Amino acid sequence: MLRELLADPNTETRRKAIASIESFETPEALDVLNALQESDRKTHRQLLRSRNQLHRRIQRRLNPAKTSKGQGAIYTISPLVLLSQVPAKPVFSERALTASIAPGLIADISSSRRYAVELGLFERRTDLCRLSRMGAAVHWVESYVQDGLGRFADSDGADGP
Repeated sequence: MLRELLADPNTETRRKAIASIESFETPEALDVLNALQESDRKTHRQLLRSRNQLHRRIQRRLNPAKTSKGQGAIYTISPLVLLSQVPAKPVFSERALTASIAPGLIADISSSRRYAVELGLFERRTDLCRLSRMGAAVHWVESYVQDGLGRFADSDGADGP
């Protein structure tokens, strides 16, 4: 029945059929999605997203040891920790941002970056990012507080008993 819906002239029906096929989470369902061709832009994006998600789920199920790469990270998703790791440049690439993050700090850097954009901490154009006004203010306050805590810790140990 879903195969018939994939040929429906209504694009919304085809998108729903693609999402339904994705929910089966089987290699056969992935084969069906891989065989599809789509000319409508929104439906094509749905098809690509569904293929990607289904492929990831199948890989996780088949190779659980390989997918636990980020399990030791302190934070799964954290836009504020991501903000504290921003490169010292006004405009930076996503690759530079990812490279500036200490290994094992954030498991899902991409989701943290998207969430930071949604919160208004980052502004993003293509693969270039920069701090928004609010992000710059939060970054400045966080740096100031961390610097103050560092000074307090240094002076506390210097006095001694």
